[in-house]
Amino acid sequence: YIEKILKRQKAHPFAISLEGVANIPFAEHDLRDYFPAFESEINGTPMLAHVDTGGMFLVMGPERATALGIETIDAGTTTAHLNSQSVRYSIGIADSFRLGNVSMENVPVTVLSSLNGEADFVIFGTNLLEQFFSTLDYPRERLLLSLRGDTAANDEHRALLPAETARMPFLLWEDHFMIARGEVGSRGDLNFFIDSGLVYVLADAEGNPAQAAFATSR
Repeated sequence: YIEKILKRQKAHPFAISLEGVANIPFAEHDLRDYFPAFESEINGTPMLAHVDTGGMFLVMGPERATALGIETIDAGTTTAHLNSQSVRYSIGIADSFRLGNVSMENVPVTVLSSLNGEADFVIFGTNLLEQFFSTLDYPRERLLLSLRGDTAANDEHRALLPAETARMPFLLWEDHFMIARGEVGSRGDLNFFIDSGLVYVLADAEGNPAQAAFATSR
């Protein structure tokens, strides 16, 4: 199946069109504060797409892929990294994906059997974001994108950011997992998986929704 997938992707190469900076506001959604979504179009169909730095290009469930006319190649099973759940997955290509004033063609799609029912999310991830100079700006509720290597657009992008910034290197594990070194308390040798799609919201002491800054095993 890998050969079939690669041949199809070679015949339909991924392409991006963007002039200047895309300034895309968070869309209204119940999980807006934890799992931002954005107005988008896939194959001409309007829908919300959530950003997940633990994701690949485009990720969706089987029913959604079928409704969008995305032909897929079965790739067997894989293991979800958080709960070791075994899920079936397949690979396809979306003819078009529009996000703000960003137009993309022939976008790789991963279809996971677990994305159904209440988990029927459409997700775009790190493989897509790495094509851009990207800023996921939670305080201002926006996503800023400018093409990598477009000096004028990148300068315009930087002018929209606060003057004070911190720079943190990270390792790209496999093709899209972001791993950074950090510390908690006296432990300064920890590896953190940066995953903006890890949504685990509980009620705090006052009954308001709250999410921890990080999750770990006991």
